[in-house]
Amino acid sequence: MQTEMRRSKRFFWQVCKKPCDSGIRKQRLELWCRLASLMATGNKAPLQSVQSLHKRAQKGQITQISPIVDLVNALSLKHVVCGSGFDLKALPGDLMLRVCTNADHFLAMDALSMSPERVNAGEVAYTTTPTSSGNVLKRHLSHKQSKLGAIGPETQDALLLFEMPAELVEAVLKDLANDVKKLPKILMSSPERRKRGQNEAKICMYPLSSSHPIVHLPTVPIVC
Repeated sequence: MQTEMRRSKRFFWQVCKKPCDSGIRKQRLELWCRLASLMATGNKAPLQSVQSLHKRAQKGQITQISPIVDLVNALSLKHVVCGSGFDLKALPGDLMLRVCTNADHFLAMDALSMSPERVNAGEVAYTTTPTSSGNVLKRHLSHKQSKLGAIGPETQDALLLFEMPAELVEAVLKDLANDVKKLPKILMSSPERRKRGQNEAKICMYPLSSSHPIVHLPTVPIVC
């Protein structure tokens, strides 16, 4: 794991040193700001993860979490997209992006209590089958993530999500996909994993949109 952390840290900072042009980055963050305002259920627009990440980066407050999460954050910074991930084996059921009702509950990643809180009706969120830890996995699209289904040290099968406004798809998707294809080599080529026979990793990508909103896993990948 230490080798993987060093490897992910090196890749993280390589990516952060090569962000998109400052003018392009500003334009993309403005798109996220407008999108966040459309999802507001109160007086304040929910800050999206990529917006929070850029604020922390500007203050030099980026910290290591885990190899997979660090690499997702690096790609989020580079392409100005929201990135997150789930442990597929830890998810209790299907993952769905929908509008919440008063029956939905959320347990924040940094929550001190193990009692999930009720979310506001009308929130756009990722949800799954209800559990004692709630059923909302991410609030306001990509504002805040739950403990439920979170990626950990033992994660073997991960679902990585990268979200972007429709205006960014043409400019971002191809380059982002090429960077995502590099992740298995970075994560799986450490001596520790080779000793355990874990020197192979596969990554499959599925572009989702309003016209193609559903994917069934496992299935034949669109891009591999």
